[in-house]
Amino acid sequence: MFLGSFTEIKLALVHAEAALEKSEAERRSEAAYFQQISENINEALWLAEVNQDRVFYVNPTYERMWGRSAASLYTDPRAFVDSIHPEDRERVVAGLPTQRLGNYDVEYRIVRPDGTIRWVRDRAFPIRNAQGEVYRIAGITDDITERQQIEQQRLELAVEHERVKILRDFVSEVSHDLRNPLTTLNLKIRLIRDTGDPDKRRQYLEDLSLQAARMNKMINDMLTLVRLERTGEATLAPTNINQLIRGICAEMRPMIESKAIELLLDLDEAIPEVQADVDDLSRALANLIENAAHYTPSNGRIRIETQVLHPSVVIRVSDTGIGIRQEDLPHIFERFFRTTDARATDQGGTGLGLAIAKQIIERHGGRIEVTSTIGRGTTFSVYLPGEVREE
Repeated sequence: MFLGSFTEIKLALVHAEAALEKSEAERRSEAAYFQQISENINEALWLAEVNQDRVFYVNPTYERMWGRSAASLYTDPRAFVDSIHPEDRERVVAGLPTQRLGNYDVEYRIVRPDGTIRWVRDRAFPIRNAQGEVYRIAGITDDITERQQIEQQRLELAVEHERVKILRDFVSEVSHDLRNPLTTLNLKIRLIRDTGDPDKRRQYLEDLSLQAARMNKMINDMLTLVRLERTGEATLAPTNINQLIRGICAEMRPMIESKAIELLLDLDEAIPEVQADVDDLSRALANLIENAAHYTPSNGRIRIETQVLHPSVVIRVSDTGIGIRQEDLPHIFERFFRTTDARATDQGGTGLGLAIAKQIIERHGGRIEVTSTIGRGTTFSVYLPGEVREE
């Protein structure tokens, strides 16, 4: 079978048109040359008027590729549009007027009569007469289904490789962070066995309880991250942010007040509702407030503010804590990342709270920003899409 290149096919079409102005013998020679190429290639060829009101020629490959008769195009030049996949049809039709300009090159799906879907690449170019006027449009269509399938497989493989890498890194991080509390647990158990002092035994048991609680929190945080990464879009419902914040603060107030930290709420009662998964967004905001409490020394202050910055609802959690070094700011939302200052201040943290908060907020279509000054405090700003109110 003769497989003509794009250039050879294009030349053949031009030669066929030019033959119309030559002698009978020349026309027969050109027509035979064109027919030899067009009927023995894997590409579909067509030739139409500039306004595409009439199709002059469609080769046999069209029928094999599209599963439809060429006669349908002779009757209705735009009959092929009905075969275009509904999701691609508008895009393809919108580009048809550019064919006469010579820059028409589009890939789309077609649905054959038996229901199978094929990918095609459709190219068209103008044919000009001796005066340089465009008086015909020629087209070449390739079946690129196999190429698309290979590209899809390559993409899926790349995604799978990335998932494996993430899992490997995750397991490595988890193993490292679980090893420390496990070491402490084993040490305390050994000390309990070796001591007969009731007071020391009681202290060791309290230490065991704290380490067990830390491991439990870490495991719950890891399961939350896995769930957020595996599930699709969040289930959202209209939510009153101020009410949500008041509920979180009510639960945390005893812990905050135990450190003699002042908690200030500056909530704009005029803010609109936001679309939110209440449980997940509560967890994200609680992580930010808890984070502020952990790293703010006694007699410090935490301020929580809400306001509208159209089109967003903004939530700010500010503290007068130890602050974050500038070189650490780009990394604070990474899983298991904890600054040296944070590790020294809060031994019970897991390094997952901010990663969870960021992922939840982004699942809500929002974003989170942070500013900080060492020794003066940190501010986390959360931007969420607000509900549009009807006037």
